[in-house]
Amino acid sequence: MLTFIKLNYKIGDVIEVTCTEGVVKGQMEFVNDRMIVLRQPNGQICGIASGDVHSFRAETPESVVLPPALAADGEVADLLESVGKDSLPHAMDESPQTDDAPVLTDGIATNVVEPKVVGHIDLEKLQRIDPSLGRRKYFRKYGESSEPEAARGGLDDRGDEAASQQPYVGAKGRITFYHHEKRYGFIRDFESDNDLYFYVQQVADPSLYENLRKGIKVVYSTARNAQGLVARCVHLPHTVKDLLLMAEDQLDKHRYQLAQDMTEHVLEVDPDNLGAQDLLKSVRESMPEPKVREEAEADPDSYNPHVVYSQAKKAYLAKNYEQAEQLYNQAIQANEKAESCVKDLVTLYVSKFKQAETDAEREEARQKAMSFLEAHRQLLPDNLTTKQFLALNYHLPLLDFARFIDVVNDILEQPQVAEVVSRKVFYLWQKGIALNKMGRPDEALEVVKQGLDLAPRSRQLLNLQRQILSPEEAGSEEDADGTPSVDTETSAAEAASEQGDAPAAVEPAAEA
Repeated sequence: MLTFIKLNYKIGDVIEVTCTEGVVKGQMEFVNDRMIVLRQPNGQICGIASGDVHSFRAETPESVVLPPALAADGEVADLLESVGKDSLPHAMDESPQTDDAPVLTDGIATNVVEPKVVGHIDLEKLQRIDPSLGRRKYFRKYGESSEPEAARGGLDDRGDEAASQQPYVGAKGRITFYHHEKRYGFIRDFESDNDLYFYVQQVADPSLYENLRKGIKVVYSTARNAQGLVARCVHLPHTVKDLLLMAEDQLDKHRYQLAQDMTEHVLEVDPDNLGAQDLLKSVRESMPEPKVREEAEADPDSYNPHVVYSQAKKAYLAKNYEQAEQLYNQAIQANEKAESCVKDLVTLYVSKFKQAETDAEREEARQKAMSFLEAHRQLLPDNLTTKQFLALNYHLPLLDFARFIDVVNDILEQPQVAEVVSRKVFYLWQKGIALNKMGRPDEALEVVKQGLDLAPRSRQLLNLQRQILSPEEAGSEEDADGTPSVDTETSAAEAASEQGDAPAAVEPAAEA
């Protein structure tokens, strides 16, 4: 129908259109195949989409121009002559534009008055329907892109400014390392020359998220956690305009902290930006109330960044054991992650025991480990995780098989283990190994039988059964110190894979 109007009427003609909202009469301001814009007698502009046009009335044109597809149809021509031009069917095919029709260039009419925004809806009502619709990014000028400059190619992959507009939020640091599998990395801060840790969840820029690698320059905020300074809200450098649009998108997704950080990045370089000030106010008003914290945690003076513990951990991983031992004891005195300190030191002493070359050195390391744990056992909670740690990381490596069996019996009574076949089989296997080492093969075979009743095809239990029944083959399965050569954690994983479930987690105390 609009094709017919476009071919037979010109801008300024008065036309009456019947649409979904009723009858609208006015002068034609613009028309194409998708919509018609009318100026009503009261001066208001009204736009009507082609799908909403039911019919129209207007003065008969001097000559009727039909689209080629209909002009070639004799029945349509006869119908026009018989029933009158005003009754011409309105469902017409698309057709090329004529010289009298508006000329479209890239979708915009160039020989007519530019259409104005049409429709009348109260902004407050619009915001009640969808709060995000009240912000200015939904009222951009025609042709204005919402895509950030970096994503459109205005910035290169290092974050340098190529052809962007001012003002501009520049980089604060450069990514020096990123682990793609573990999804964390480090940023070298330009101003302080410090290395800041960041995790992929703090990457707020889709363009950066898809291209994380060493060497890219980024913008971020700094925060502090138990390990020290970290980077959050990491993104590429952008123009102020693009960054505000990104902040609005984060607000729409209820990522309030990211939206606040982005807006503050803008205000750092353009403090008088009214749009950023308004957006920051909206973000803070939208933020949920913070959860109630313990008084000690809420008190800034009581904040403990665990500096000594962090230094001890670094020394331990660097195999500087004497310094690590000293720092761990200092951290325990300062109440910095006391439980982790005790577990790390126990593991350190056990490692010295296993690496000792003489019996005297082994006995000295054993006594040191036992004395330390006896003096600090109260710092470890009495739970399943602690029992697993002591059994597998303390009693078993120190060849204290009797105590190991006592702890394993306690573990086997815990519902988290007793009700999970793979976990129960794992600890029965470990118990059987200990009994066999103590020279009690009959009891060991009974334990193996209990495990095979639960998991008949357990490779670990079948191997242990064969070793007990054929002691001459057992020597190849042992280390020089008489302990089983099978790695505890690896064996647990293998046993779990056979049973379809994982054993209870054992904390690797020496892990970074």
